Amino acid sequence: MSPPPNMDPRQFLETLGCDKDYSVSFSRRHDIQALIGDKAEFLVHTFCVMDLASLDATMGAPSGKHQVLARKQHGNHVVPLTDRQYRDLITVQLADWLEQVERYSHMPDPKLGWQPGDAWGHRRNGYRRMAEMLGGVPLQAWKDTYAREPESTKHIVNDVTPEVKHYITSVVAC
Repeated sequence: MSPPPNMDPRQFLETLGCDKDYSVSFSRRHDIQALIGDKAEFLVHTFCVMDLASLDATMGAPSGKHQVLARKQHGNHVVPLTDRQYRDLITVQLADWLEQVERYSHMPDPKLGWQPGDAWGHRRNGYRRMAEMLGGVPLQAWKDTYAREPESTKHIVNDVTPEVKHYITSVVAC
């Protein structure tokens, strides 16, 4: 998937930053669809509303049977995924985490109850499984990123996403 020709790729990727200050109400999803297309908007929307535990749970599902749940505050409804949508979603999820884990691991996160270093253990097994499923460049990116992890945090494994104390109620607009 690539951004529309008239859109800077950084703006396209920034659309996935669901917790930024620049946002558009979910009721205006059609505006995002007009900007980036139906397929990309579905991916962005699903990325922003999904319960991460449901993404991890669907990793073992057979082809054609993948689905995620929207988080409670977004209706807790089932979002069925085609095999392509599922692969795109785990690609974005993995890339998003690999881009931020090193930076994020240097600071505490009071809303998640994390101390410096705890980010390395966040969904460690889920991200490894995603990388292995995708193979190729994503797998190498995961290996390269986690090779830089300090020895002092390699024992941290938290496969449960902590409850966030504030909720995202809108999607980012570029």
